[in-house]
Amino acid sequence: MKRITIALTFLFGLSIASFSSAAVLSISVSNAYPVQGDTVRITVSGSASAPQTATLGGETANFFPYGGRYIAAIGLKVTAQTGWQKITLTFADGATRVKWIDVLKKKITVETFAVPPQIGMTPTELVQSLNDENATLDKILNAVTPQSYITGAFGLPLLNNTHITDWYGILRKMGSQEFWHLGTDFASPAGSAVGAMQAGIVRFATSTVSYGNMVVVDHGEGIYSMYLHLSKIVASVGQEVKKGTVIGLVGDTGLSTGDHLHISIKVNGVSVDPLRFVKVF
Repeated sequence: MKRITIALTFLFGLSIASFSSAAVLSISVSNAYPVQGDTVRITVSGSASAPQTATLGGETANFFPYGGRYIAAIGLKVTAQTGWQKITLTFADGATRVKWIDVLKKKITVETFAVPPQIGMTPTELVQSLNDENATLDKILNAVTPQSYITGAFGLPLLNNTHITDWYGILRKMGSQEFWHLGTDFASPAGSAVGAMQAGIVRFATSTVSYGNMVVVDHGEGIYSMYLHLSKIVASVGQEVKKGTVIGLVGDTGLSTGDHLHISIKVNGVSVDPLRFVKVF
């Protein structure tokens, strides 16, 4: 049967579809108006040629099959450029498509932060320690495992996830030093079980000066979850975990002023808002 293809491109490329006697190409984004720190999920279905990558500025994400479709995730930095941004999709046959999103500015809270006495560092020393630890972690977090372990929706890690004490995107100032709080803090009694947010492989499970006892789970395709300030690490490096598998216990280790759990999500090396990420995945 003769193949008939009609391409319709509307203003800004927000609706691009390819119709044929065999399939209908559908390209959608999770939110056309994300805020800084959001995760943008791109979904492709009905394509005769498999989508390969989605690129926004300097960030590139690979597509992977999920639920009979292809998805890719792009993380927006808390300092991401605002305004209309172009996402370029590439396909196996060399074709490209474009979607546009309008990145909105996130309201930033600034707070004064004192170094906990038990850390025994000046603000300058603490920031240097954070930079050193992040450099070590980035070697793990910037690696992209070409396999997805994602089996369904992501979940939050505690039995009770309602007591949020600090949100993602707070700018903390310590004298002349400052750093971003790139995660979400949950107050919880010491010893409370911490479950993996999704299936994956444990890539890091050890103690650090600033983050305390810490576990990192690789969910594949550049997506990682991080669990900080644990009183005890239960998981071990290389362990395969399922969603809800206990990987540690809530504590007060590292740069902490009370029993709580800090979680962070990395998407292709970019720290995104964990709560908004869970809404997308």
